[in-house]
Amino acid sequence: MSDLKKVLVVYRQDAVSTDIKKQFDRAGWYVHLAHNGLDGLMAARRESYGLIVCAIDLPVITGIEMVRAVRNFSFNMTTPTVFVDLVGGDVYGDIFTKLNAHVIPPDNLTISSLLIAADTRPAAKVITLNRQRS
Repeated sequence: MSDLKKVLVVYRQDAVSTDIKKQFDRAGWYVHLAHNGLDGLMAARRESYGLIVCAIDLPVITGIEMVRAVRNFSFNMTTPTVFVDLVGGDVYGDIFTKLNAHVIPPDNLTISSLLIAADTRPAAKVITLNRQRS
């Protein structure tokens, strides 16, 4: 299986991660789900992915810390990473600058918006969801 067809999705809310997984499944991608930053980091250290999609606010370790660790030591040092979260990137300012992050506020979260956001390697990007926090 090609690395370009594998995605690691790290998101704490089952409904959102399942929605993302279904979209990638329909497009023919292999999807590995993790529900906290530590599990996501361990997956990224064991296997190479073509894309990493994660939230910022993750249990155990945050998405930011997970991506920092992935960038420093793993098979996925240059894998495109897309942050999907309810908080805009301007809240984190310098941190995203150091991770080469950009804020992209789409109307709808789709596989197309994720792939377009991940187009520049190895930048981490931020997509702000138009959903209410529960």
